[in-house]
Amino acid sequence: MDQCVLLAPAKINLYLEIIGDRPDGFHELAMVMQTVALSDRIILSRLSSDTIRIRCSHPEVPGDSSNLAYRAAELMQRKFPRASARHGGLSIEIEKNIPVGAGLAGGSTDAAAVLVGIDLLWQLGLTRAELEILGATLGSDVPFCIVGGTRSPPDAVKNLTIAGFTGSLRGLGQISQSLGFNPLGLSNLSPSV
Repeated sequence: MDQCVLLAPAKINLYLEIIGDRPDGFHELAMVMQTVALSDRIILSRLSSDTIRIRCSHPEVPGDSSNLAYRAAELMQRKFPRASARHGGLSIEIEKNIPVGAGLAGGSTDAAAVLVGIDLLWQLGLTRAELEILGATLGSDVPFCIVGGTRSPPDAVKNLTIAGFTGSLRGLGQISQSLGFNPLGLSNLSPSV
């Protein structure tokens, strides 16, 4: 496979509460997240060189190593050097539909799609959990964006009621767990080919 096209869905927070400070400067959060139909389109193509090229349809999205999707590709090259050497570099094209800076996880979902896409292009056979762990090194929303759906972080301690469902949640957001309900009837979209 020389090319992979994925949809990278936006994320909304159905519930978000800051419940404390963490020693690392981040906040402890209670939240429920949901993917929605609005999505970016990511086109990954193999290159003969070992470089990473990134291009985006939106002028405010960086086309260099400061882009989270670019950093996802770098991470995969670093973690899987033999596969990277065998398959070459990557061209990442982002057709941006998610508004930039709107809090809809646009950068995180693009990075998640790049991780999933490289796994497919390089035929690594990574599990969802392995992809989530890699995603967590890039940002707290990336693991959620790999899985999508209606989810909350694990290690629940906070009680919450949404649309008649009572559940518990707590965490930073790195690895999320399904709540097993869809309070708004929204589609369960995850990056897919």
